[in-house]
Amino acid sequence: YPVTVDPTFCRFAVGGTQASQPGDGVVCYRSAAPENGSITDVSMFADFGASGNNNAAGGIYNDNTSPVLLFNQGSEVTYTSSTGTWATSTISTTFPQITTGTFFNICFLWDGAIDLYRDAIDVDASVSSTSIYPTWPDPLGTTETTNSYSIYATYTVAAAHTDTQFLINSQTIINSQVVAP
Repeated sequence: YPVTVDPTFCRFAVGGTQASQPGDGVVCYRSAAPENGSITDVSMFADFGASGNNNAAGGIYNDNTSPVLLFNQGSEVTYTSSTGTWATSTISTTFPQITTGTFFNICFLWDGAIDLYRDAIDVDASVSSTSIYPTWPDPLGTTETTNSYSIYATYTVAAAHTDTQFLINSQTIINSQVVAP
């Protein structure tokens, strides 16, 4: 079967509409984790060089808590590109563990003016909030939108645990332990 190296979830596609944002803010894309694993970084497609300091960082909120609390955040990145590009913020501390079917908000926080890329969809897939960079809102604001921002998380798949069982000289051995004579 095919193996995906560096799998992602959320919105990997680049949106067809540019949306200018005049100052600091946070946008998120809400999605269920496709499988168990650990998030390693968060990426967003935008024009980061519009003006301002052009700093940004990725973050993750657990959407299964009420209120929605900050789960982990990534490294700060500085950008100067005035054309659309993917910005990646690495999760350098303890990698957040994700569980199949659990909903998360994969977010980007920035300062200065920025042009975001998005598409409009029929469901509330995104959350936006105001915040003064570099402070993450915690809990996350509840302004839901039908904008589908170009944000995704890269993760490492959790190793599948399988018991190894042998029958040697009439003894059952599971994971190097004798369990039956």
